[in-house]
Amino acid sequence: MKKIMSLLAITSLATYGSAAVYSLNTNSMNYANNNLITNVEPNVNRITGLRSNNILNYAKTIILEDVVVQTETEINLNKVKDKFDDEQFVTKTILMELMKDNKGNKDLQMIIKSVNSNFDDWIVDLPLLPINEGESTTGDLTLMYVGSNNEFDGVLFISDIKMKNESSIVKPDISEVLVNTHVSDIELLTEEVLINQIYLNNLETGLRKDDIKITNINYEFAIAEATKESSYSGNVKITFDGLFNNISKIETDSKSVAAYNSTQSDFSEKTSIIDISLGKSEFLKTYKYMDYKLTGEYKTDHHGSKTLDVQKPSNNNFESYKTDINKVMDYETIKLNGDTSINVFELNYKNVNQERALGHVSVSWLDDFRLEIKLRVDVWVYATAWNAMWARASAKMTMMDIVFS
Repeated sequence: MKKIMSLLAITSLATYGSAAVYSLNTNSMNYANNNLITNVEPNVNRITGLRSNNILNYAKTIILEDVVVQTETEINLNKVKDKFDDEQFVTKTILMELMKDNKGNKDLQMIIKSVNSNFDDWIVDLPLLPINEGESTTGDLTLMYVGSNNEFDGVLFISDIKMKNESSIVKPDISEVLVNTHVSDIELLTEEVLINQIYLNNLETGLRKDDIKITNINYEFAIAEATKESSYSGNVKITFDGLFNNISKIETDSKSVAAYNSTQSDFSEKTSIIDISLGKSEFLKTYKYMDYKLTGEYKTDHHGSKTLDVQKPSNNNFESYKTDINKVMDYETIKLNGDTSINVFELNYKNVNQERALGHVSVSWLDDFRLEIKLRVDVWVYATAWNAMWARASAKMTMMDIVFS
């Protein structure tokens, strides 16, 4: 104030005085403004992001929950698979790859810049990464800002990020080492058995068991595909034969009984259980019928010995042999989609003494993976004391040449 009063006293001209006052007021205002900026700049910068030259640039705080990030493109992380343990590097890589679907997304650019330079300001929850080569995953990336300034606020949640670990190196086709594609005389159709047979058939080419896996298998063919760990790619169709061609014959024991003033009986039952490794449903897509041949002998004392010979006729005009005392089945192709029960033969004698010989075949599903073929013969006799003669019967039966079609 003293300075102002001195200046006013010295100045005599009004015009000069007006100019001096104007200049003095301007300088005073600049001085006040500079002092104001100096005092408040640190706090204003903290809140609004002030920049140099004392110009207040009010940059907005990015609300992370409002940031929209598109995730259409599948990200290939194969080139950085050796750095999966570096959380900052992986986070930055994923965000940079996401920029391909988010060109012009300024908020995402600012987030990437902050992650790159101030990673400690972020708490990151990475998605499940495709660790193994050839693997693909889908997951969510979460970033929560915990920095000391207000450049960001909240949590960024990026969902359904598609990732893969796919080598850009072109592998040779598996057909270069899997040359022999037909497997002969295979008795049990499982992936393990098939891979082992394919391996044995291609030893000279350098094929290894872990080079292939079976991706499709049925009772007509299979697909062998190169594994992700293999040095090869592609797949090959595998054919085979011999399946169900060597079903063992089924043969009952020979049973005989004799009675005098008593009743006697006996039976023999034999089964063959066929392993349907791929299950009933897959089996029935290829095999619907069963053909076979039945042979045997059966007898009673009164009627004598009979020979059994039942098989599929070549002219399909087979005539069964039936009488009141000796009944023999018509040949019957067995349908495999259900259970079947067939009386094969029945020889009866009824008088004071009684004699009987029976033969029976059944085909049934024990469960989805086991088909049972069963043969049974029964013999039964009765003789009274009024008759001095014995009653006798015997039977035996065999099934062979079993064919599924």
